[in-house]
Amino acid sequence: MKHLKNISLAIVIMISIIGCKRETTYIDDCDCCLPCKELEHQDGLVSDVIYHSPEQYKFPCFNPNIENEFIYYYTNTTQNQAQLIKYNIATHEKKVLINDFHLIGPPKWGKNNWILLNNSFQEIWKIKNNGDSLSIVATGGCNIFPNWDSTCKNIVYVYSTNCGIPSYIISKDLKSGNSDTIYCGNGRLLTLSANDMLAKTEVYYDLYISSLSDQLLWSQITDVGKVAEKFIVALCWHPFKETLFYSRGYDGVYKINFNDSLEIKIKNACNSRFYMGISVSPDGENFLVERVKAYYKNGYGLTEDSEIYIMDIDGCNERKIVLE
Repeated sequence: MKHLKNISLAIVIMISIIGCKRETTYIDDCDCCLPCKELEHQDGLVSDVIYHSPEQYKFPCFNPNIENEFIYYYTNTTQNQAQLIKYNIATHEKKVLINDFHLIGPPKWGKNNWILLNNSFQEIWKIKNNGDSLSIVATGGCNIFPNWDSTCKNIVYVYSTNCGIPSYIISKDLKSGNSDTIYCGNGRLLTLSANDMLAKTEVYYDLYISSLSDQLLWSQITDVGKVAEKFIVALCWHPFKETLFYSRGYDGVYKINFNDSLEIKIKNACNSRFYMGISVSPDGENFLVERVKAYYKNGYGLTEDSEIYIMDIDGCNERKIVLE
């Protein structure tokens, strides 16, 4: 990629470990892991049919410049609403930024006060954080997992022709419109740190990282194998540490520092309560999650509802943010 400069020490470190499968140390000593009761299947219900209540609160994302402000995706099927909403935790002020926009993944809020959105047509759009200037930045084929780089002049995302294989990681200069393919291969749940370290999953089970450059060089930092409950569903960098936060579906929320590969569980999960859409506050003190509650509802069957919770960075003091 022609516009990426200033090769950092991180790249040197990465090159020295390329091709190595790093040994992961796992710690399950969780002070704030609440018990999680598994749902038992109810006879007569079709297990692969999942229902949802009319209102859902999904995809929280902190403002990288303001600790108390975040955006989320709200849907109400009864009222046919699909909205991106900005909310201030301290003042409780709420503002709808866009209506009738259907998201398929978490938005990414840049320090330049622009927000990247991924819609149901697998297109990438951007919008100002005041709700102005909605415009498209990537279309045609399947464009997913958009991220701002550290300059906020380029976006990095995964492209494929039909959301399958092969897939490519693309860097696009939004001013010139020029795009560069910086990787050809499997890329899922792509996320980019404040100092341009890329992280992705490999078939959703293990984590890989690379410094952002015109030729990505990946290092594997976990090795759990294809264990169903270890399936990674959300991934987010700490804003100023070399630490990843991620949710392993029905297993729990973890963090790992890629320098020592120490994998630490900080939240329990199970099939009745699991966590999606992680976002860490810009001061590094808290993180938001989309917490999914699953239960059997009379007349419907298995129902999953999403709500937004906040907790301390160690996973303690978990509480719901009331947005009704």
